[in-house]
Amino acid sequence: MSLDDLESAYGQGGSEEEVLRVVSALDPSETGPHGVTAVHIAAKQVDPEALEFLLSRGFRAGATDDYGRTPLHILAVQRWEGRVSKMAECTDILLEGRCPPSRRDESGRCFYHIAADMHNCPMIAVIGQRRVRCDSLIESSGMNALHLMCDGASRYDYDYRNHPEVFAEKDRMCRRMAEWLVGCGIDPEAETRIGKKAVDFAIENRIKLTSAFLNGDESAISGGMDLSQAAIMNDAEAIDQIISSGADPDGLCDRDCEYRGMTPLMISCRRMALSAAEALIRGGASAAYASGSDGRTALYHLLVSLSSTVGTGENDRGSDSFLSLLKIIVGSQGSPDIPVGSSEGSALCFVSGNDRLGWTSDGKSVRWIAFDALISEGSDTGARDQSGRTPLIRACAVPGPESENIVCTLMELGADADARDGEGMTAVMHAASIARDGGLDIIRTISDFAEPDLSVRDSKGRDALAIATESDSQGVVKWILERL
Repeated sequence: MSLDDLESAYGQGGSEEEVLRVVSALDPSETGPHGVTAVHIAAKQVDPEALEFLLSRGFRAGATDDYGRTPLHILAVQRWEGRVSKMAECTDILLEGRCPPSRRDESGRCFYHIAADMHNCPMIAVIGQRRVRCDSLIESSGMNALHLMCDGASRYDYDYRNHPEVFAEKDRMCRRMAEWLVGCGIDPEAETRIGKKAVDFAIENRIKLTSAFLNGDESAISGGMDLSQAAIMNDAEAIDQIISSGADPDGLCDRDCEYRGMTPLMISCRRMALSAAEALIRGGASAAYASGSDGRTALYHLLVSLSSTVGTGENDRGSDSFLSLLKIIVGSQGSPDIPVGSSEGSALCFVSGNDRLGWTSDGKSVRWIAFDALISEGSDTGARDQSGRTPLIRACAVPGPESENIVCTLMELGADADARDGEGMTAVMHAASIARDGGLDIIRTISDFAEPDLSVRDSKGRDALAIATESDSQGVVKWILERL
């Protein structure tokens, strides 16, 4: 009999008696491809009877294959659902047979690193019951088994979004594994090479029972999260609890991440986390709060959320969600003219002249959705930004059909076509400055509603004709000459 016969017996679904018959005829010194032994094969099959029989006949529990893997390494990656007791029994047999827990494979991992990463709960349970010392680190990352277990919960993201009851059970399982691993000598305060604790991974992956255990306060619904983390996780329940405990709803994130220096509401807007934003507004967060040298508000972060890689994730990024969040932010201040930033002026100013705001997941323009909503809410069409530009002036500086529609709407509402910005330029002059007649249709749209003053000169002494000439806009030049 050979190892091929053993593989064949398992592959053909042989009975326990057939497997043991083959096993009894094997030579303990025999190895197969890549240095695999009969013990490795039995571990792969999660077969406690075969393992026990092999060890009783002198086969080594701690034999390694060509990749440095012991049978415990092999066992750790096997599925355990539906065979919990067999997985636990196999682990017990191999540990009792003196398979060394500290043996590392060629990637530098001990078997318990793999078991933790794979959430092999029965195996971790045996480790915990035996108090196996398992605090060694993976050199490349500085991660211990507890880090790996908490980080591995990212695989439950689908359940979190679609099957909350299933996710809740997995959170309970992670909580049990965390307790077992801490009992085996792992310091829950230990940090990885990038300075992250196990609780940080637990929070990121929403296993709140686990994070609460690691934080030492299992009564907390928040699971130990601060307000910024709860906003990132779109966890309204946690936000309610954290604020009721006295947290400042406008406290700035001090974590070393892409949200540093933002308020929780800014984070929610950047991530399009609707539930979190509602909870924060309910808890007293200010949509007008400005942070940073540019004085940008939560509304700015919402408007750019779909043009940025920051905040991409599982949250609904469709037009309905965007519009709902916009109305929540605007409604919380009682006015649609919340400043976007110190230089951008009002939201209407900002969106009117910005054609880089991205698209919702259902293919709609953020610029147009926001513009239309702000107009419907009664935004001031005569508002000015720091440079003195009105929404009309800003829209005229950007070519394209969408700008034409915005200009048309603003003119319908009585926007002043002759208003001048800080440099003395009118809307027509800005449109004339777009190279090679890019602003001609915009100028024609304005002229459908008003006769713009073409004699106006800017701070450099230029009129619209001179500007059009400079920009090589021959069509605009012709249009102006016909009216002089």
